Amino acid sequence: MFKACLKKEFLEEVRTKRFLRYILIACGMVFLSVFIMGIMAVVAKFDIPFEAEDQEIMSSLMTMFDPTYQNFAMYFGTFIMTYFTIIYIIMLMGVVSKDISQNKWILPISAGIMPETMISAKLIVKTLSIVIAEVLAIIIHFVCAISMFESTEIFGIGHLFVVYGGIVLFTIFMAVFTMAINAISKKPWVSAVTAICTLIIGTIILESIVVGGTPIIAFTPFLFYELSINPIIELKAVHYIVSLSLWVLFVVGLSFGAIFSTKIKPKKDK
Repeated sequence: MFKACLKKEFLEEVRTKRFLRYILIACGMVFLSVFIMGIMAVVAKFDIPFEAEDQEIMSSLMTMFDPTYQNFAMYFGTFIMTYFTIIYIIMLMGVVSKDISQNKWILPISAGIMPETMISAKLIVKTLSIVIAEVLAIIIHFVCAISMFESTEIFGIGHLFVVYGGIVLFTIFMAVFTMAINAISKKPWVSAVTAICTLIIGTIILESIVVGGTPIIAFTPFLFYELSINPIIELKAVHYIVSLSLWVLFVVGLSFGAIFSTKIKPKKDK
């Protein structure tokens, strides 16, 4: 039964072209990063006169567009973690409640398929669709990085993989979080607002609270969000251990919350 549900969800992703949209949008973030870096490289070649004070500011600003791994990864990570994340939150905000409201699960449940099985398959396939799209974008980004940009003493290929790991782990967290809130609340707008506010407001709050000289975000799953944008922040092993442990706890807990929050009675024969 579970394999059949997985297959059904996968075919649904392909049929609705949702999977294709994820791929196009995620890969588009790579090309957007290349485009911005390229445009600013052209602008930097023009000798534009500025006042002495402005010249110093502009010189510092233009270093953000130097053709380095760090800058290229920063833009890619920022675009993926912000724009792409908001896009897939919107696409996932009603995946469970929509099926329930349209009574799509009544007949399968009457045939003996448990709602827990269907929700589990949905969580896995929907999350994998986004992650696979991101992995394809990451491969393109890596090829572009090593062929078009340069490493520095403080940022090399290893840091690129830290960025990639942060992107994938945080994506799994946010995708499961969004679908779990939808399964529990049964309201698409609740899951969308909660997830987007958590992404934007939550990260700002966690970054602003400092404990022992370290932002509290370093002890939460949102550390992977931070690493995807700024992988050279100074961290200790305990930060990774605590954050990864909480990541596992939240992902598993949210998944169980989503799986066992929906009770649908089978259709009775009259």
